[in-house]
Amino acid sequence: MSVLARRRTGPWSGLLVALVLAGFPATAVGQDLAVIGGTVHTVSGDVIEGATVLIRDGHIVAVGRDVEVPAGVPALDATDRVVTPGLFDITTSVGLVEVGMVSSTVDYQMQGDAVRAAFDVVDGINPRSVLVPVNRAAGLTTVLTAPAGGLIAGQAAVIDLVGSSTDEMMVEPRAAMMASFAAGAVGGARGAVSLRLREVLDDARFWRGHRGEFDAGRARELAVSRLDLEALGPVLDGEVPLIVDVHRASDIEAVLRIADDYGLDLVISGGSEAWIVADRIAAAGVRVILKPLNNSPAGFDRLGARFDNAALLHRAGVQVIVGSFESHNARWLTLEAGNAVRFGLPETGSLEG
Repeated sequence: MSVLARRRTGPWSGLLVALVLAGFPATAVGQDLAVIGGTVHTVSGDVIEGATVLIRDGHIVAVGRDVEVPAGVPALDATDRVVTPGLFDITTSVGLVEVGMVSSTVDYQMQGDAVRAAFDVVDGINPRSVLVPVNRAAGLTTVLTAPAGGLIAGQAAVIDLVGSSTDEMMVEPRAAMMASFAAGAVGGARGAVSLRLREVLDDARFWRGHRGEFDAGRARELAVSRLDLEALGPVLDGEVPLIVDVHRASDIEAVLRIADDYGLDLVISGGSEAWIVADRIAAAGVRVILKPLNNSPAGFDRLGARFDNAALLHRAGVQVIVGSFESHNARWLTLEAGNAVRFGLPETGSLEG
């Protein structure tokens, strides 16, 4: 399993301890703590038996068997327990929803046109959402909180599930652009979806080279707003990944063609039939986000869904990301990863970042 890059610094930047998996409550922000004697799994894939994880002022400063614990630092005995990196779920809207059926508490979807590339979720994030502590208690320390709906839903942000304000929680705003490739995304056939997506990308490319003419009213009419065109610039540059919800094998192939034509950093999300075209996905160097417990068709675009999708993709050389595809229950991420392993994904791949 892999994740989008997290921008952190320090010698143990990849390891955030999920103490709940060792049977302990999460540490408070800024706390000193030593977790002693556990089996520590690191992001790099190393497993250290009988290790100590030393945390000073809320930051991991040492991991190993011979770590000296300073006097006065509280210790937790993790003997016979497993200590893992903090978990990162890339498929949530945590902080953007409370009660799904109450519209005033739903901030992950902008109504209106099918193209909402300029929609940025940052100002809608609620750091006091009840979903934050519930999921954090299960070992999630970071999520990509994302918009949904339409053809292009908008811009997702990476947040830590610690902090009393959005600024404190923010790891990376505008970390990904979210999109959907399915019949009905813009109305009508799949060909209409492809046509509309290509039209928007063509116009975004045109606008970047003709801003002066556009502002002066001398450019041709464009398909979407100036703000949407501007937001798509980093996607065209490959600086921001385009995460596309797509399931049917032939739809995945269509998305791969579009990504190749425009030089996009594509990430496939959902991918129920991705195993069918695993070799093509691997050749394109495209990552795939899966919900491993999805094995029954939820629609005609998912007839080929199967439990070992992740394992088959991994064997073909595809970088696989396990997601919960939940917000209220993103805490089930470990269950999803466990089932991926049960059906053939190597254990050593389940914590790589």
